[in-house]
Amino acid sequence: MTARSTISLCSAVLAVAFAVVAPASAADMSLRGSMPTVEAAGPNWGGVYVGGFYGYSSGSLNPTTVIAAHTAAYSGMIPANTYLPLNPAPGGAANRGAFGLFAGYQAQFEDAVVGVEMDYTRLGMDRFGNFLAPNATQVVAVPSQAGPAGSYDFTNQRLQTRLRVSDYMTFRLRAGWDMGYFLPFLTAGLAVGRGAENGVYTADTCATGGCGATTPVRYEYHKSVTSAGLAYGAGVDMRLAQYFLLRAEYQGVTFARFGSANVTVHTVRAGVGIKY
Repeated sequence: MTARSTISLCSAVLAVAFAVVAPASAADMSLRGSMPTVEAAGPNWGGVYVGGFYGYSSGSLNPTTVIAAHTAAYSGMIPANTYLPLNPAPGGAANRGAFGLFAGYQAQFEDAVVGVEMDYTRLGMDRFGNFLAPNATQVVAVPSQAGPAGSYDFTNQRLQTRLRVSDYMTFRLRAGWDMGYFLPFLTAGLAVGRGAENGVYTADTCATGGCGATTPVRYEYHKSVTSAGLAYGAGVDMRLAQYFLLRAEYQGVTFARFGSANVTVHTVRAGVGIKY
């Protein structure tokens, strides 16, 4: 084969190769040119997701209504309207770590994202209260102990209470706004909480006219509590990859009547989830 023939053959091969590769290269460049637009749009937030979280809860537990709840119990030992008056302890804060699970479904309509979510939170939050008599001695009739005409001088009167919020579930609506890889959102819905309320009332007594024989009074109160309330909050989800997300969130839960107390729990939490 002569040099001229070799050059002609190589030229023909290169021409065929160019004819095949050029359209593919143009299509590839077109695809690459479109990638920034796809990436800028970010992921789709619609679908099912599940995850877990850990956080810190601060609860405002107000036990001042506990007196009315215990009055009926006292009346078994002390006649109505003569139960021992007690100064209520002020409400206060109780702090506790919290952890739990969440799951939900949401749909996306352009930039708007709406859905439903439920979660379970375990916290075990306690609040203790001491209720003391305003006076050192309060005279009330106790027929069951002193007879129809008898009475007792009660001293060292005290009611010690313990209110515990063990856990709660929430069922909420969600509304968010697609910002690419970030989704800020608001939530609101219902909550159901569980816990317990315990109380111990004690009083040292002396028969009227003398304290030679002391008859102590003791009453214990134990009650499981299940209460409905309102849940609300705000947060932001961040997509790490196609199936993973991170979450930072504030959630508030208010129980108008948790046993004989008013309870509000504020929780700041961080979570990680999987979107299907």
